Amino acid sequence: MKKKPGFRKILFKTLRIPVSTVLFSLLCALFCFQPETPCIPELPGTTEISRVSDTVHAASYKITPKELDHFFGQSAVIGNSIGLGFKRFLDSKEKGYLGGPTMLVQGSYSFIIEFTNNKPFMLHYRGRAMKAMDAVQLSGVKHVFINMGVNDFNTSKDQIFSNYKKYIKEIRTKNPTVDFYILATTPAWKPKGRINNQEIDKLNRNMLQYAKKTKNTYYIDINTPLKGADGRLKESAVSDGFIHLNRTSYEIWVKYMKKFIRSKLKAEKKAKFLVKAAKKNPTEQNYQNARTAVKALEKSSLKDKLKKKLHSIKIPHAEHSL
Repeated sequence: MKKKPGFRKILFKTLRIPVSTVLFSLLCALFCFQPETPCIPELPGTTEISRVSDTVHAASYKITPKELDHFFGQSAVIGNSIGLGFKRFLDSKEKGYLGGPTMLVQGSYSFIIEFTNNKPFMLHYRGRAMKAMDAVQLSGVKHVFINMGVNDFNTSKDQIFSNYKKYIKEIRTKNPTVDFYILATTPAWKPKGRINNQEIDKLNRNMLQYAKKTKNTYYIDINTPLKGADGRLKESAVSDGFIHLNRTSYEIWVKYMKKFIRSKLKAEKKAKFLVKAAKKNPTEQNYQNARTAVKALEKSSLKDKLKKKLHSIKIPHAEHSL
């Protein structure tokens, strides 16, 4: 009697599948199939998620050229003949350059002229001589940049420092919400007469400390890139061999003014963003992130406002001292 073929032979013959192929498939199933490991793409770890989040947040803090121009467009620049040179520089540029700030500048202008109402040399706005506080008020600006001091060295540096503080205080009486940006007093290339670079450096140090202690007041160092190793203005920075600046120097002014304001606005935007995030999702980590960002801000009304918002957030075990 002829022996019937087994099931394995019938299967291979019917399906015409080579034995080697079947064995290979069985081996793959045996060694590769792991039911406890889902066949899905591996998710990024916590570090990667954090990095992605930081990148997204960093993009949201970015300050655009349009935002910078808007800030400077709401600003005034107060100064003497050095400020007048800055006005001429800006006027030579395209319309709207640096946002088109209001220029309140006058040759020979000084604190003494302001305090004694010496009209021929006072600031002019809309064709009229007036005190700085009135010009700022009428212009409606929100930010004031000041570059002053070189025409006041017929008095002591201590008196100039006192007059500088008095000058800002007077402007503030009629403009309490305006913030101030002190542009470092310009040194000379070849000091002469009453101009003394060492005294100018001391005045600038005093104004830096004053700005650190005074709310809504900031100091911008525009001198360092213009000075040589001996502390004088570089010869390449002056237009008259003395103290007045050339176009290259004013280009540097613009660069450093933009750099400072961009950094300030970015820090403020970051702090506001993180405080909002902490209020929306009040975890201790979010609170600490917001707290660090707010603490990094310089003294300002915004900082006080954000601190109040932080104190209103109820986080268990969170440290609320700022």
